[in-house]
Amino acid sequence: SVELPGLTEPGWHITDDGLRAFALAEHDQPRRLQRLGAVYVPRLAADGSGGIGLPRLLLHELGVNAVMVELAERAHRDGGRLAVWQNTGEAACYFEGRRFWIRPDAAGILAGPDGETPFLLEYDRGTESEASLRAKFEGYERYYAAGAWDMAFDRMPVLLAVCAGYPSLQRVRRVAREVAGVPVLVVPESGGWWTRVDGATA
Repeated sequence: SVELPGLTEPGWHITDDGLRAFALAEHDQPRRLQRLGAVYVPRLAADGSGGIGLPRLLLHELGVNAVMVELAERAHRDGGRLAVWQNTGEAACYFEGRRFWIRPDAAGILAGPDGETPFLLEYDRGTESEASLRAKFEGYERYYAAGAWDMAFDRMPVLLAVCAGYPSLQRVRRVAREVAGVPVLVVPESGGWWTRVDGATA
């Protein structure tokens, strides 16, 4: 186990042998799982401290998982459930002859008394450049315009953009307003946003 920033309990990590066994069971390659599935084998820190070097995107991955768990818990309390939870590798979609692609941080389907609501999740900690963020949203614009969502969902998914902090929220809202035809809901990480996912747009 390793100590993780911001957490009081130790976090468990996979070893090289464990990753190879996991890849074998999934009929996949270890490197591909590390790249697409956020599976990471920690190494000794480069500073010579003897500590473990944690992945650069660790806090981002923890934030994505926290949002998905929150969605699952809230859905359960309201008599529904998170029927599908896909990680970033599973949620990636190539379309128009694989010329274009999107790679959301996660995707899922919320099932409730009124039916199912598919969604794509983007979690923003404010570390991505605005140009990169704009390119990502332009990719979503192409995805929705092409109707590529029907390869994975029975109905059009909502793009849920969850932002950690006010500066991130303002920046993502600004970029989201520049794209057309994207059913996006931009919300802060804290707050009652989970009650507004079904059919909501920003």
